[in-house]
Amino acid sequence: MHRADNLNLPSSYNVPYMARAEVVYVVAAALYVDGTVLFVQRPRTAAHYPGCYEIPGGKVEAGERPYDALRRELKEEVDLELATTKSPAFHTELDIDGVTLRFTVYELTKSDWTGQVRRMEAQPDMKWLPVSSGGGRLALTPGTRAWWEWKSRAGETVGAFTG
Repeated sequence: MHRADNLNLPSSYNVPYMARAEVVYVVAAALYVDGTVLFVQRPRTAAHYPGCYEIPGGKVEAGERPYDALRRELKEEVDLELATTKSPAFHTELDIDGVTLRFTVYELTKSDWTGQVRRMEAQPDMKWLPVSSGGGRLALTPGTRAWWEWKSRAGETVGAFTG
C-alpha cells in the first residue's frame, strides 16, 4: 500500500494526486482474572460499532504516549489504575473505510492494576468470559476481533465470536 504519509515526505509537501489517509491510534487492555477476560459493550448510541463488544481502551490523544493513553482510558472506562508498565502483546493495522486503525493491545493480569472493575461510561454491559472454553457469541469491534483471532490461532480461545 502506498500512501503519502508512508513516503517520509515533509508534512508541508503537497501531493495533489494522493489522498492523505487518516490514521487513528488505539490502545486497549486485555484484562485477565481467574481464567477470564473482560469485554465491554459499546453504547447502542455510539457513532461507531454501536452495541458491539470490545476490550477496554480508546484513542491515543495528540502528544500522548500509548501507555499513558491506556492508563487514562482504563480509569475513564472501568475505574482501574495501572500499577505496572507492560510492553504491548499485539499490534495490527486495519483499513476501515479509508481510515487506518493502528490497534495495540496490552495483556494485563490482576497484579497489573488496582481498583475494582466497574462501568464508568454508558456501557450497557460487561462480560468476563472464559479464556479456554465457551463464552457465547458476541459481535466484536474490528480491533478486538483482530486481537481475538490472533489469540485463537495461538490456541487460547474464548468461544465463538462474531463481528
